[in-house]
Amino acid sequence: MIRTLVLIAACVGASPRAVGQNAPPQQVAESIWAGVQAGMWDRVARFMHPVALHELRLLLDPLVMTTGAAGDSVRQVIFGSVSRDIAASASDSAVYVNLMRFGASIKGSQPGAVEAADYQFLGMVSEGKDTVHVIGRASATMSGRPLSWIQVTSLMRLGSTWRGLLEPNWSQYAWALRAAMAPKR
Repeated sequence: MIRTLVLIAACVGASPRAVGQNAPPQQVAESIWAGVQAGMWDRVARFMHPVALHELRLLLDPLVMTTGAAGDSVRQVIFGSVSRDIAASASDSAVYVNLMRFGASIKGSQPGAVEAADYQFLGMVSEGKDTVHVIGRASATMSGRPLSWIQVTSLMRLGSTWRGLLEPNWSQYAWALRAAMAPKR
């Protein structure tokens, strides 16, 4: 179960620095990248779309609200308490922040773990008028080893602003988690 939480935390993306209300998607994506690199998860959560935060909450609720030792373990890891009441009353944003902090601590990716990091904007793909996918090349040096990958940041309009979405394969994770939590026959 802890491995599943680490996988989830590794797959969620988003973070910000101060970006104006009408900032273009490129600037929002770059701010998300900067926030993730700094490990500023509360600021990152402010750049997430409320729908994405709620989707994450729905994904985690079967784990977080489970009774018994397994549920207690998950709640202790994410919220620092075994209380179901505390977990149930946490905001969608708090669930995201706590999960990301946990994932970063497990992966050893606390701020400073990456020796050097860079993001280069490559382009955008629009999906209608309210969704855009910002593509960039990310590179980093970790433990003296250079890494490079394509980073896709999906954004959706929220009024006049753009906010981050969860990665597209989250529904697959949701099904896998629900299957893992289902009683065995």
